Amino acid sequence: MIKDLNSYVKYVEFMTAYEDELYALYTEQPDKWQKIKSQLKNKQYDVESDDCIFLAGMEATEFYVKVSENDKYVAEHPLLSELSKIEIEDDDD
Repeated sequence: MIKDLNSYVKYVEFMTAYEDELYALYTEQPDKWQKIKSQLKNKQYDVESDDCIFLAGMEATEFYVKVSENDKYVAEHPLLSELSKIEIEDDDD
């Protein structure tokens, strides 16, 4: 979705600044979340706007919530399961 380095930098800056707010919006106001996401999906290919960056931020937040709040989701995906083991080993050190 993110096409170049400048877009990636904007994405990282956006996520860093709004990480907690995105999480709160997703978990506390799912109807508003879906409305905003559908609006962004309609404009995701507009290269003149940052909508693709905002949409990527929303999708990353959705993925984060799935991973952090659902142990079953992690267990069902081999890569996530393996990464979880590595994270636990790092915490033990």
